[in-house]
Amino acid sequence: DPMNVEALCGLAQARKFESGDPWIMRFEELLRQKNLRADQLAPLHHAFAKICNDLGRYDDAFVNFTIGKTYKNIRFDAGHLEETYRNLASLFTPEFFLERQGWGSKDERPVFVVGLPRSGTTLTEQILSSHGMCAGLGELPDMRRVAQQVGFGKGSPATFANEVRRLKKTDVRRLANTYLNAYVRSSKPGAARMLDKSPHNYELLGLIALLFPKAHVLFCQRNPMDNCVAIYMQNFDDSHGYNRSLSDLGRYWRAYRFLREEMVRQVPLPIALVDYESTVADPEEAARRIVKSVGLPWDDACLRFYETERAVRTPSRWQVRQPIYTSSVGRWNRYASHLGPLQIELGKAGMGPAS
Repeated sequence: DPMNVEALCGLAQARKFESGDPWIMRFEELLRQKNLRADQLAPLHHAFAKICNDLGRYDDAFVNFTIGKTYKNIRFDAGHLEETYRNLASLFTPEFFLERQGWGSKDERPVFVVGLPRSGTTLTEQILSSHGMCAGLGELPDMRRVAQQVGFGKGSPATFANEVRRLKKTDVRRLANTYLNAYVRSSKPGAARMLDKSPHNYELLGLIALLFPKAHVLFCQRNPMDNCVAIYMQNFDDSHGYNRSLSDLGRYWRAYRFLREEMVRQVPLPIALVDYESTVADPEEAARRIVKSVGLPWDDACLRFYETERAVRTPSRWQVRQPIYTSSVGRWNRYASHLGPLQIELGKAGMGPAS
């Protein structure tokens, strides 16, 4: 089926294209068709943009990424998100946790790899899941489902905070056990550490600390320009409405940074900041620090993470099969002439959601 848009888009993501590849003409022919639907044009423009990027046609790539987003009917309420994050920061204080000391599970296995998408979370998980005592579980939906039971993402920005305040000790233990049921899906059921690599769990660190006071957190971070551009270049589903425009993305990043700083300061968990640029600059030093931060002895297999055979279903599925490379550092400069709205948002004073 030469007109199968889904198959062609999958092909575009599966490998790197070079000039003269006959498939490029197929994409160009398809984009000239007049009978394609919006739900076909959005992924097709993103896929062709990726091909242009492979070919070094960076202006064409960015134009097609942007056109692709015009076919997506996505809503993003920045004000609602910012108010939600302010409520989280006001709720999960040292006093909150002191009053509920000893409520959560004593299980030491949970490790949460969090951060923005495209910030190095998959790389971090792949390094650590190569350890003989770790099991990488991928992006589990379970913590988000647990949070939704307590009102996360429902009602007003204050709904979740109000519901968490009402929890009793028995509720906390029940919710923790509900999440732990996810571990039965592990291929290494006896592992000392279970890795949940759901990036947006950074929003739930307060709840995680309440349920699992002995958990470990690896908080991935990356240069904001590189991180935001990498997010913009993805054809994410509607739950990532913040990537519909550069200005929305910049405002979202400022809200994210506010919450990250508040959670790192207030949540009583060992939170290790994993800097993407440092990881690619000195992989061994970074890998040793990652392993140490979750309380495990060193394993040389962590340096051969690209040989680890496990399913990876994120946009980084190709990259984690390769040794570490540095070409993604400073990549935003290729598109600098298009990034004015993003730079304006990131440059606003305070970088916080109230600014």
